Amino acid sequence: MSKPKFINLHPKDTGFGLPRAFWGHPDTFLPNADRDGRIRRWGLSPDTEEDEDESVEGFEIPAAMMRTMQTGGMYLKTPSPEKQFVKQLEALDIAELERSDYILKITLTGEGSVKVWRRVKISGGLSLAVLADKVITPLMGWTRNYHAHLWTDFKDGSVFGPKLGWESIPEPKWRVAHILRKPGDVVEWLYDCKVQPSFLVTFANSGSPCESILPGSESNGKVEVLVGFGACPREDGKNVWNWKRDLDKLRTGSYKEKRNLLEEIYQSMNYRNKGLTPWGNPDFDPTRFDTAEAIAAIKDALSLPGSYRQGSKTWVMPLAPDALKIREEGVKGKKVHTMNTPDDGGFLFEATTGKRDGISARACSMCGTPHNLRVDTACRAVYYCSRECQTEHWKQRHKKDCKRLQKSGIDAHA
Repeated sequence: MSKPKFINLHPKDTGFGLPRAFWGHPDTFLPNADRDGRIRRWGLSPDTEEDEDESVEGFEIPAAMMRTMQTGGMYLKTPSPEKQFVKQLEALDIAELERSDYILKITLTGEGSVKVWRRVKISGGLSLAVLADKVITPLMGWTRNYHAHLWTDFKDGSVFGPKLGWESIPEPKWRVAHILRKPGDVVEWLYDCKVQPSFLVTFANSGSPCESILPGSESNGKVEVLVGFGACPREDGKNVWNWKRDLDKLRTGSYKEKRNLLEEIYQSMNYRNKGLTPWGNPDFDPTRFDTAEAIAAIKDALSLPGSYRQGSKTWVMPLAPDALKIREEGVKGKKVHTMNTPDDGGFLFEATTGKRDGISARACSMCGTPHNLRVDTACRAVYYCSRECQTEHWKQRHKKDCKRLQKSGIDAHA
């Protein structure tokens, strides 16, 4: 293949694994749209197999991760080719809607999708990191700090999120108002990026009375769960199609099949702490959504610092006696949490940081607004938008959390 027109490759980097688009110039790049006319992954993914270059691997997330492992050490002091190219595509205007509230409908989509949706009110000034970690994840019923995710703005294919394969725009810097600017805008949230296809969540701001942007004069910035439908798919269930198959089996399978499947569901990460058992809860309701339960989950998330992505929950099967020590060395200076799994001798590993949330990833620990925040002067770990929110949160739970957070060593300068 000829020399790239824009990016600079390391002398030892052959460009293997890069999409064909990277060999051109970003200023003349025409993003590929899918069959629905939506642009994903910066428009760098080929829409059909015929569009793929046989000498280059298809640009799927696992291939991108493989390329990162192969070439990451080559670009420690200089930007990677992916970052060079995508940086040129970053051209989002500063939005003027940060003080407006958004009523969003979040819908689970995908092949063989089952009916699962939520409607919630949030501030347009909320960062994508807070929206993902402290609102959408608990609202849908998933587990915080467990699986990776990516956002895609269908208007131009721009990608936001933690680092994964090619370089995405860091999500804490960008707010809802940057990507949802008018009625009809839709963004995609890909959850559990290790599995393809996986859970796809779209935010539709249709301009109807139910999905709308409220004027600043009518907005208070608070996170409010409005309504929802459908039980959350179990974690690690592979994809939406498998969840539909599980629900079909619960409806038509034999007694033994139902009992075994319920055992799997109730032991999955997002159901294991609910106290459910196949004999005590033999009837799984796929239509169930508990508004009070969702509100409580979001309040719990808002009351704690943001997830530490480098220490996300990971199931570990130790192959050496010092496996835990090796893991702890990798996150030195962070608090390590483990949970043994006696059935197979493994353990669940997670690390949390002692630093409080950064400036761009903050929200009121009581109501969820990102506006007018002040740090709690005692623990210096959480934020409030008003004296009223601070007083109410103290009564509800912070009275118990404050001393614990002080002892955990929150960095006052974070």
